[in-house]
Amino acid sequence: MSVSELRVSIRLLHPFREVLEAEGVQLEPLLAKAGISPAVFGDPDARIERLQAGRFFYAAQAATRRPALGLRAARHHDAAQFHLLEYLAASSADGEAAIEGFLRHQQVFSDARRLGVESRPEGKLLRYHLSPDVPRVVIEFTIGSLALAIQRSSGWRPHTDRTRVWFEYSEPADSAAYVEFFGVRPRFDAPATGLLFAPEKLKRPMQRANPRVQEVMERQLEEVGRKAAAMTQAGRVRDLLAGELAGTPMGLSEVARRMYMSPSTLKRRLAEEGTTYRDVLEDLRHDTARQLLMDSEASVREIACRLGYRDIAAFSRAFRRWSGKTPSEYRSRAR
Repeated sequence: MSVSELRVSIRLLHPFREVLEAEGVQLEPLLAKAGISPAVFGDPDARIERLQAGRFFYAAQAATRRPALGLRAARHHDAAQFHLLEYLAASSADGEAAIEGFLRHQQVFSDARRLGVESRPEGKLLRYHLSPDVPRVVIEFTIGSLALAIQRSSGWRPHTDRTRVWFEYSEPADSAAYVEFFGVRPRFDAPATGLLFAPEKLKRPMQRANPRVQEVMERQLEEVGRKAAAMTQAGRVRDLLAGELAGTPMGLSEVARRMYMSPSTLKRRLAEEGTTYRDVLEDLRHDTARQLLMDSEASVREIACRLGYRDIAAFSRAFRRWSGKTPSEYRSRAR
């Protein structure tokens, strides 16, 4: 998967909204610079290109010019945003199992799997693997969010549990915000970036260990991960079209614009997946029609209207083409 294809959850951007508003910074211009529509930002299940996320973070940092912006945003990163992951960690047997579970499912928030665990002479390091294209604000947001999530799920406190915070880059001119956030002074110019745990800390039982809850969380996270991994260009086109079936459906050009690519690029990517814009629209209409015929009391006329057909005859012809039956025949046999 190329860098341009990597995607991250829009939820990673949401905590920055509160910080930006407190600074008096308007969110919309930053989203526009990143090529992120307000509708996408408002969809908690949306995933955007990692390059778009990077542009947003760079723009946010430039707009505020405040130190430790990532740590300030991390304070707004609560369990509700990635609640399944946090519940999985809290219900694990011990700290080591909690971290392993978190790493197993990190694709929930990003295709770029940057987190890993390393054994070092000083202990176990939950490491964030850096690359030149990752803004510093993202690194600090990630480490800060991890620290708070671990604190919430296990009662961990860095200043009492001999846990250390490492950053590979040099110490900023004003490091007071880092000490305040972590409760300890991070080590800058460290050999790696991450949270370094004493081995005995990771073997300590979790306060809310519960095998049954852990099993449920694992199953749900596996399903979320499968959906994230399987989201194709056709799937994204389908999602855009799904909310607009009742009216005139968007044309390919408008869909491409909302996906921030040219119509020719979208055509090519759909062709690579063995489909076309028209096929995606027809499949969506067919699936929606079948669901409404089976599960609702809506009349055939109402269903035709919901799917954007001008009359029952046009809808019936299309449905017969899809299934070999009229809508009424399909409904009577399905029930």
